[in-house]
Amino acid sequence: MKNRLQNYILGLVRDRSGSVVVELALIMSVFILLMLGGYDISRMAIETHELEQVARSGAQYALLGQPNAQDTATIISETREAAGDEADLITVTVTTFCECPNGTGNNCSDICSNGSISLMYVSVTVTKPFIFLFNLPVVFGSFTISGSANMRIR
Repeated sequence: MKNRLQNYILGLVRDRSGSVVVELALIMSVFILLMLGGYDISRMAIETHELEQVARSGAQYALLGQPNAQDTATIISETREAAGDEADLITVTVTTFCECPNGTGNNCSDICSNGSISLMYVSVTVTKPFIFLFNLPVVFGSFTISGSANMRIR
């Protein structure tokens, strides 16, 4: 009995039929994980590009004129509308600043100390939490993507 069981186990160990299926199963599981990771990275790149477009549309609203550039509440609402953000997932930050052509700061008065006209800039930054396809907090944790646009108003 022991000899017959020993021969059966040795026969299973020496049998090579089906080894290709086992190798394929191991390789395909790794390949599928790589494909899912590539999908998540591609989706993250697309959403980052979309956030940059949304930030650019908010900055373009500020280009309509100097009073619009200083109305941050309207820029934020226009940016949210451009994003179609009904669930309030995105965070919009608007910064307006001025500087003189020689690089010194200015409090957004029209004339610099050297007599030149000050330059006004608007910066719109849009951030959003990114959720991976398989949310594994141990591996990825929380991740935030952002897009920004800076434009000179005058």
